[in-house]
Amino acid sequence: MPIPPALDQLREQPGVGPGEVAGLLERLAEVPDPRDPRGVRHALAVVLALAACAVLAGATSLLAVGEWIADAPPQVLERLGVRPDPVPPRRLVPAETTVRRLLARVDGDALDRAVGGWLADRCPAGSGLRGLSMDGKSLRGAARARGRKIHLLAAVEHNTGLVLAQLDVGETTCFQPPLDTVADLAGTRGAGRGAHGVGRGRGRVPAALHRLPRLVNVASVIFRPKHEAILVYLRLDPDSVELEEGFTRGMRGIGHLGTGDLEVRLVSAADLEKAVPLIRRAFEAA
Repeated sequence: MPIPPALDQLREQPGVGPGEVAGLLERLAEVPDPRDPRGVRHALAVVLALAACAVLAGATSLLAVGEWIADAPPQVLERLGVRPDPVPPRRLVPAETTVRRLLARVDGDALDRAVGGWLADRCPAGSGLRGLSMDGKSLRGAARARGRKIHLLAAVEHNTGLVLAQLDVGETTCFQPPLDTVADLAGTRGAGRGAHGVGRGRGRVPAALHRLPRLVNVASVIFRPKHEAILVYLRLDPDSVELEEGFTRGMRGIGHLGTGDLEVRLVSAADLEKAVPLIRRAFEAA
């Protein structure tokens, strides 16, 4: 079993200061515990925090996570909430097998929400527009029951590169950016890449995205390598644009992938320069 994607992404994050541990524990406490409360020796938030810190320290496997936990200094264990053993003068840490079993049972979407929320808390508040991109990927070397591959849909912040939310979308290998139905996300602009049809339920929105301020989908981007073109669908009224054959066309009433009523076809750097004013208009109107 590999490290869960929600925790694995922490390996690429900048150094975490001691003052951020409390916020991490608070977020991880939101993950529901799948165990029977009787006989529980280690709090779920503590086990998850230990695993998260191990990944932040460079652990790349659950075996390495277990080794880091076993060797963690007492002051680190105390800060993470590990309770002391009542008999020997040491703190009671979970075994690697305990961590492995618990990570296999925990709600992956809830863990994604918790880690994504903590990463969002760490993002410095910037001025101006905040950009997010939606994208999907299939994890190599990881599978669910019956060999089903794990396909993730993620929201990435442009400025920091942080994955603020991601969700296992099931057996579908492609997605339609579900940004139109996401709850209020002020000051944020987004774009979806590789906008294909959703296999299971159009508009299925990762619940992890609902904690973000407000997201407005201003563009969907579709790559067409065979045609050596990039199609950008903007949320602009085609009647307000002087259409140019081969470059722009109105899509109102025409079935197409992606959102937006104006299609912009990019085949050269010059086309991209011409598209900039239209893209800016879509951002300003959103």
